[in-house]
Formats: sequence, C-alpha cells, structure tokens
Amino acid sequence: MRLAGRLALLGAAGGSLSACVPREPRAAARELEALVEARAGVEVDGLARERSAAAMAEFVRTRLQDGLARDDAVVIGLLNNRRLQASFAALGVAQADLIAAGLLRNPKLDLHFRLSGGRLFPEFAVVQALLDAFLIPARRKLARLRIEQARLELAREALELRAEILDAYASLQALHALRRVRGDIVEAAALAAELGRQQRAAGTIPEIDAASLQAAHQRTLVVLAETELALARARERLNDLLGLWGPDTGWRAQDELPQVAADEPALPGLESAAIAQRLDVAAARTQVEAMVRSAQLARAGKFMGAELGATLERDLGGDRALGPVVELEAPIFDWGRAEVARIRARIVQARRRLEALAIRARAEVRSTHAELVTHRRMAEYYQSTLVPAQAELLALAQVRYDAMLLGVYDLLRARQDELAARERGIEATRDYWIARARLELAVGGRLPPRNP
Repeated sequence: MRLAGRLALLGAAGGSLSACVPREPRAAARELEALVEARAGVEVDGLARERSAAAMAEFVRTRLQDGLARDDAVVIGLLNNRRLQASFAALGVAQADLIAAGLLRNPKLDLHFRLSGGRLFPEFAVVQALLDAFLIPARRKLARLRIEQARLELAREALELRAEILDAYASLQALHALRRVRGDIVEAAALAAELGRQQRAAGTIPEIDAASLQAAHQRTLVVLAETELALARARERLNDLLGLWGPDTGWRAQDELPQVAADEPALPGLESAAIAQRLDVAAARTQVEAMVRSAQLARAGKFMGAELGATLERDLGGDRALGPVVELEAPIFDWGRAEVARIRARIVQARRRLEALAIRARAEVRSTHAELVTHRRMAEYYQSTLVPAQAELLALAQVRYDAMLLGVYDLLRARQDELAARERGIEATRDYWIARARLELAVGGRLPPRNP
C-alpha cells in the first residue's frame, strides 16, 4: 500500500506539471491563417481547420456559380487542395510535441525475484527522473520554435500553391483569347483556300498555288485543334490545383486576360523585402535557433539524469523493507564529446544552408524581376505599337482592295498578319502575368508599391 501511495504521488506530480501546458490546438492554425491572408491578399477563413465534406462542397459551389474569377481560384485552391490540407497535419504534430514537452517522463517500475529455500521473494522498485522537471521550460520553448518553423513552412507551401494557381489561371485566360484569334485565322485561311480552289478551277492560278493555300488552311486547323487540347489540359490542371471533381469541374472562367499592371516596384527594394519577409528564409532562421536550443537542452540533460524512487523488498524472515533509490549515470566511457561535436556540426550546417538560401533568394528576385521587365516591355510593345500598326495596315489594305488596287490574297495576308500580331501580344501578356506571380513568390508575398 505504501508503494502504491508513492506511485500515486508521482503520477499526481506529473499531472500537476502537465496541467500548465497550453492546450490551444486552434491557436497555431489561426496564426497560419492570418499569415497566409496577409501575404496572399485573400480571405481564407478556416485554412488549417477541418471542414465537413458537405460544407466544403457548398462553399465551392457558391464560389463557382457566377464563374471562376482569379481570386476565387486562389481561395478555393488554398481551402480545398487535398495535398496542402495533408501538409497541415504537420502543425498538429508540432502541437502534440508541445504538449509532450510539458510532461514528466513516465516512472520506471522494476520487479525482481529471488529464489531461496524453494520460494520466490519479490522485490519492487519505482524510480522517477524528478530532476527532469527543471528541463520542462526549455523543452517547451524548443517545441514552440518547432511550431513556428512548421507554421512558416506551411505558409510558404500555401504561397507556392497560390503562385501555381495564378500561373494556371493566366495560361487558361490566354488560351481562351488565343482560341478566338486562331478561330479567326482559320476562317481567313479557309476563305483563301476556297478562293484558290475557285481560281484553280477557272485556270487563273497554278495548281501549286492552290495546293499551298489548301495546305495553309489545314495547318491552321491543326493549330486550332492543338489550342483546344491545351485549353482542356489547362482546365484539368486548375481542377487538380483547386481540388475539384465531378459536377464542379464544369465552371467557366469569369475574367479576361488583363493588360499589364500600371507600375512595377524597383529591384533594390525587392531584394531587401525578400530577405525580410520570405517565409522559407524565416523558417531556416527558426530552425537554426531551434538547433541551438536543442544543443543547450542536450548538454543540460547530461547533468539531469538522476532518478529518485523507492524500493520494497522482503527478507527471508518475512519482514518487509522500504527504502529510497538513487540511480545515476556514470560517465566512465562516454563523456558526451561526440554528441556535442555532432550537434555543433549540425548547427554550422544549418547556418550555412541559411546563408545559401538567402543568396539564392536574392538571385531569384533579380532573375524573376528581369523576366517581368522583359515580358512587360514586349506586352506593351505589342499593345501600343505592333497590333495597332498591323490593324492600320489591314485598314489600308482594305481601302486599296476596295479601289481594286490590291488583290484578294494580299488583303487576306494583311488580315493574317494582324491576327498573328494579336496572337503574339496575348502570349506576351500571359508571360508577363506568370512572371509577376513568380516574382511575388520570390519576394514572399504581394509586391510592394513603387516609391515615388
């Protein structure tokens, strides 16, 4: 009974220490949600919290009923992408580690038997690493750092998904516009081929010219078919990123491909912003701090290994004896030098990786900014110069054709040139928006405004 009483006492001590551990499983989820909202610029209520299938389905259908807008695509993807939701389980693991960090180790129960005079005599001993309680605050601090690291890494993963959704949506918008333009190109080529057939029947053009016009028309049909296939693939790519299936895949894109933004931020400020706010860089910093604290905890634990307890035994005369037990590790062979060296090497490794990541982040910002500037210039050139110039040439060709100063094939060629310029302009604008999404990811969030 006395032994049982001491076991109960040890259990009560462990329970009293664990009672002070914060049990707020939603706190880190709310912090993650707020971080993603600030960086992505959209509301994602319930990002890292479980929703019923019915509630999620209703939410998706509400967002899709008027068509799929750009921001709606981002919100649906962040809330409904199964791979991202699976990654959020890491936050729960880190929270469980925090709870475990506030608990005492379980006591050890030893049971021995002595054989004497044909009888077995039991011996009981229970020990508890009570000095381990002094390490609980340090373990909890380390566990909180692990939670912060997980939060930053998961937010980074959410931003990577956002960038991929923006890329896919811009590609889809461009393909819709290209399908319309290429449909017009097919019509122009079909008209030229029909005229060629008629003129060949009348004997006014050589057979090779008529055949060339027919071949050109067939090539435009192939290009249009390839565009339709690319459009179908782009839709399925978005369906995958957004976690859509079944009837929900019948959505239509609500937005047209917009023109380039009014202005872009300057490069020097972007490099500084990337180092200050990139979440993978922040996660790497947190990892270094966690490893330093882990090393401190490991060194302290070498001197906190004393275990205290009680033993109960019965001698040959039937008398019971109860006494204290102290267990200490004797550092005869291993003084912990290898473990200390291992931890120090890992800390150095983590610091070098952080430095390498910062260098790579700056390089990514410079590279993606150069891409953005180039695609912006190309898109503006097509929008402001080449497409209007080709439209003007087409109008002049129409006037000359009406005055019978220009042949029908020259008129059709001018029309095809105008459509080709529009086609390349759409592709340049698409590439601009894809580059902008990549630059936002490289910076770590929405682009800051240009300083006056």
